[in-house]
Amino acid sequence: SRGAASRGIRGRSARGGASARHRITSRIEPRMAGSLLLGVAWVVACAAAVALAWGVALPGYRWRYRCVPGYWGWPLVGNLLDILRLTWHGFHVEGARRFGPVFKMWYGSEPHIVVTATEHVKQVLVKCPHTFEFPSPFSGEDRRMLLDGLPFAHSLEFHKSLRSVWLPAFNPASLAGYHDTMLRTAERLVGVLDAAAADGSRVELWGLLCKATMAAVGSCSFGIDVDIQRSADGSSAGAADSPSTATGAPIAVDEPTAVNERNVAGNPAAAGGIGGVGGASELAALGMRVQSAFSTVLRNTRPNASGPWLKVMMMAHPSARGVVRWAANAMPDAMVAEMRGAQAEVRSVCRELMRLER
Repeated sequence: SRGAASRGIRGRSARGGASARHRITSRIEPRMAGSLLLGVAWVVACAAAVALAWGVALPGYRWRYRCVPGYWGWPLVGNLLDILRLTWHGFHVEGARRFGPVFKMWYGSEPHIVVTATEHVKQVLVKCPHTFEFPSPFSGEDRRMLLDGLPFAHSLEFHKSLRSVWLPAFNPASLAGYHDTMLRTAERLVGVLDAAAADGSRVELWGLLCKATMAAVGSCSFGIDVDIQRSADGSSAGAADSPSTATGAPIAVDEPTAVNERNVAGNPAAAGGIGGVGGASELAALGMRVQSAFSTVLRNTRPNASGPWLKVMMMAHPSARGVVRWAANAMPDAMVAEMRGAQAEVRSVCRELMRLER
């Protein structure tokens, strides 16, 4: 009887403990559910407030460009869906046909004014009446590299000084020195495309254009060459391959003296700068580095190669782009990481060139 009583007490204690736990759980669960619902409601309210602010600001933002003929863009995405349908080039051709030599388009939330007439382009480049900052997800030195470019110069004085720096490289004498190199590169590119057309093989046109561009720039500026011949499977070997001969055999660089002579002949602006066998060899090595970096930049600037952060930046309201830029640099995607590395390499090469110049 004593054991039965003990078992009865333990049973009542267990039932009492379970009942107490049930009462505590019953009190906690509604609190947790209430906190969760409150958090969800707070997030939804913030999103709604942002959407409302964006919607209120958008009409005024678009009203400023009402005088420019052009496409009507959807909220957030602008004309991106039309660009996907018509391709980037086809979209611009269609816009010029429909609206004339000057028209507007919406790249996400960003208005772009497209100028197709040569005379209008000259007026924009010379007078710089209005500039804008391309919605780039980069910050720090990477952002400054973009803002220091001629199309994005934010003051007329800086714009004029930048043009004066570039003018010697594009005067008639300099262009005459570049002509043979550019013509030779174009002929090689045409040969690759003719061969592909003859056998019906597929090529990556963007990659070939990148390689042709870097071949011309490398020869004119650094005295090195990049082979733009196709690989064995008929596709482009890519824009960042090692420099090679016209037969496709990889090489390191030309002999230092030959590199220096070709540099002086192909780039009159550099003739009085870096010289000597050692300087030419170092210059060629720097040229290989900057070619690889620029190839990475070209590869990541294709319309279909942009990462998620650039898409978010395009769709964000201009007032919110600072937050997106901070997030993109705190948690970079593959495109942002590659571009940051490539631009850091370009800055490093520029510093080395200044050191060699001294």
